[in-house]
Amino acid sequence: TNQEENANQILFRSERSKVELDSSSSSIIWTANSFLDDEEFRYSFISGLNHFKSKIQTISNLAWINDTKKFKTPKVESMKWLSNEFNELAYAAGLRKIAFVLPEDVFGRLGIRLYAHISSIQFQDKFQIKAFNTLDNAKLWIKGEDLSNIEEIKLTINQKP
Repeated sequence: TNQEENANQILFRSERSKVELDSSSSSIIWTANSFLDDEEFRYSFISGLNHFKSKIQTISNLAWINDTKKFKTPKVESMKWLSNEFNELAYAAGLRKIAFVLPEDVFGRLGIRLYAHISSIQFQDKFQIKAFNTLDNAKLWIKGEDLSNIEEIKLTINQKP
């Protein structure tokens, strides 16, 4: 909601992406609202990570939410970079919990599954990665709320989109 967004601190904004701090859920929220080329994709994540590094000094349980609801067809190279290089940097900075709000776009969903698959192999499940249909549900999980009434979406690579 707009009221919630106003309470969030915008850390980075471009035409097609933004990074904000949501103090209500102790999370950095990365949002893409269309297709991002590889350069903008990486730049927005690195910008978010730099803010994460400074904010985790005062918010010890800081998590990361990727709001990819409007995200379109990510490039395989972008997903591999995220799974390999970005995850390494994020883990070193203290990130442990990552939530996804899954894209409406079927190819976007496949890209997120590819990321989760590579990440679980690379990091032997050091990250907790979960996916949801709404930002509110992702925030509830980040906050450690009771999820018995919330549908988590499995991110296995071999399931149908």
